Amino acid sequence: MILIKKCVNKFYIVYNLNKKNLFLLTLVLFFAAEKRLESQNSQIDSIIKDEKTKSKRLNTQKKEQENQNSPEEINTENLSDIINIERVKNFHLKYNYSSEAKPDPFKPPTSKEGKKSIKIQITSSLQKFDIEELKLVGIWNIGKNKNKALVMTPDEEGVICKVNDPIGKKGAVIHEITDNKISIRKFKLTKEGSRIYSDEYLILGGKEEEKNKDDIIVITPE
Repeated sequence: MILIKKCVNKFYIVYNLNKKNLFLLTLVLFFAAEKRLESQNSQIDSIIKDEKTKSKRLNTQKKEQENQNSPEEINTENLSDIINIERVKNFHLKYNYSSEAKPDPFKPPTSKEGKKSIKIQITSSLQKFDIEELKLVGIWNIGKNKNKALVMTPDEEGVICKVNDPIGKKGAVIHEITDNKISIRKFKLTKEGSRIYSDEYLILGGKEEEKNKDDIIVITPE
């Protein structure tokens, strides 16, 4: 409106228009300004509409791209039809636990009272001495491959013994009596529960025979 007023004043001064012509000029300028304003508003609306359309198109493209990148949901009920899965006929495995040569898992590794020694009942004079102190002085047959032996102790006591009789301080037993020697079986119990056997020999009229390493036998608990 200020611009129209300036234009009217200029025309009035320059051309010395009368009031009627001045009024007509004012109307013409007013309608021209209104048309120009409508044209500008139309352009602005068109720009805003284009921006909205462009933004909507970008959002649509973004959603499509996200859908392409996301994994497709698979119906697990028909998974066996999509993938060839071989059916397992028997998937149950039989397992038997063996405690052979294994410590008791419910037993503490150490005890407050410490290790307890095994008390061996003394039933023969041969249990009072070590095997190295004993001497085999006689063997005789009592029939059907059964022999007895006479063993001399350090205090000159003769003791008659047979198979399975105890001998020595450590719980050994007489395992076999042959024509010229007796076999003495000693045992040791390991911390795993296994029993280790080893044989030593007393020779008739001689000293103890040295232990043979090949004679060691290991028997594990059942």
